[in-house]
Formats: sequence, C-alpha cells, structure tokens
Amino acid sequence: MADLTRHEDFSERLRQNYARVYGYILSLVHDTNDAYDIFQETALALWQKYDDFQPGYSFGAWACGFARRKTLEHLKAARRRRDRAVFSEELIEALTEVQAQTPNLLAEREDALRHCLGELTGRQRELLLRCYDGKHSVRQVAEESGRTTHSVYSSMRHLRIKLLECIDRQLGTEGES
Repeated sequence: MADLTRHEDFSERLRQNYARVYGYILSLVHDTNDAYDIFQETALALWQKYDDFQPGYSFGAWACGFARRKTLEHLKAARRRRDRAVFSEELIEALTEVQAQTPNLLAEREDALRHCLGELTGRQRELLLRCYDGKHSVRQVAEESGRTTHSVYSSMRHLRIKLLECIDRQLGTEGES
C-alpha cells in the first residue's frame, strides 16, 4: 500500500473509531487528561503497528486492544506513584469483556438520539440547543423567552425524560435504564 494511501486509510479508520477508543479509555481511567494522553500513546502505537492490521478485522476492536495495554501501563505507573486510586487488572479485564460484547453501543445510542431529536418539535429542539450550546445560561434562555428559570428547568427535565424513553424504545431497552 502506498504511504499516502496507507496514511489516509489509517487516519480514516482512527477517525471513525475515535469515540469508541477514547470512550473505552475514559471508562477505565475516569480522567479526561489521562485518557487523552493514553489515546495519543495508543494512536502512535497503532500507527507503528498498522502494517500488522488485518483488513476485514474490526479496527475498533484492534485499537481497543492497544488502548487496553496502554491503559494498563498507565495504571501500573500510577499505582507505583500511589497518587490516585486505580482499577485492578481483573476489573479492567471484566470491563474489556463488557466493552467487547457491546462494540457499537455508543454509535447505536447516537443514532437513536438523532432519531429522537427528530421527533421533537422545533421549539423543543431549539430549547435544548440553546440550553446546551455553552453560550447561554438557563437564566438567559428563560429571560429571552419570557419564562421563569423554573419553567425552563422543568421543560428541560421533561425533554430529557422524553429523549431517554425514546432512545430506550429505539434500542429495545425499555425498563433497563
């Protein structure tokens, strides 16, 4: 494979699996800075070993295997420093098993959320977007819409419940959350 094509192929596979791999790492270390550092180390290791990747095999599963090893290295170093609580290797193995059994859960939930957002009215979507855009406080949204902050909070709570129930229906997990 030509170097440019190889680089593009790797970049695209990594981009498509970023959320899965980063989310997996974050679920194990619970610190965004550590997770980002481990992800960077994982990406470098993946690139260095990309010639060993077998097309037809799940890149995400392959990448999570590397992420697991890099996370274990990080946790062992943290344990030696004794500067924070870390998960045991047994727990990491158990979490890896669960993650392997649900490889597309994040993508499925994102698809379900997109579908459920489409079922909301324009006004409901606008309220959600304004409250979650990072530019407006709930108080600002309430003032601009002539509502009380309590009514905006109440509407947001109802919308979150409605979305959660819709996502559960879409995924066939009603009653499990």
